[in-house]
Amino acid sequence: MVAASLIAYATYHHLMSGGDTESVPISVFVGLAAIVGSAVNQPFRTDDGSMDYASQALYFAWKCSVAAAFALVLYLVFMGGIISGGLFPEFPNRTEGYNGIRCFVLNVNPGTNADFAKLLAWSFVAGFSEKFVPNLIAKLEGQSRAYAKDNPSAEE
Repeated sequence: MVAASLIAYATYHHLMSGGDTESVPISVFVGLAAIVGSAVNQPFRTDDGSMDYASQALYFAWKCSVAAAFALVLYLVFMGGIISGGLFPEFPNRTEGYNGIRCFVLNVNPGTNADFAKLLAWSFVAGFSEKFVPNLIAKLEGQSRAYAKDNPSAEE
């Protein structure tokens, strides 16, 4: 949580000091939203009190790291158009040609402010609900297997 706070402060300071907003990747905000989701959910997790403070801090740091990683995976799922619809953010420039990782990270953006809000909301959910992204991955894997079974020529 300390690392997330430092990143949030540095980003805020950069933006408020007139820094270039385009130089802050959206993935930073995605990760922060997931960490906030994980932190908000922490009091609802059962703790039998058997862990000392250092173990609790390490556990919390681990959970926040996993939350950020899951949110970034979900971000890639949205960017790739793997799932779409009115509840999910749209990335209209996602079909442009690939011009390197820097262009990918800085230029594939949500289409509207509403899409950015949806992205942050889903990132929060990814951090809050520990099983959301793993369940989504399992569902996508099942759909992929069913598609491959029904379309054997698609595997080539």
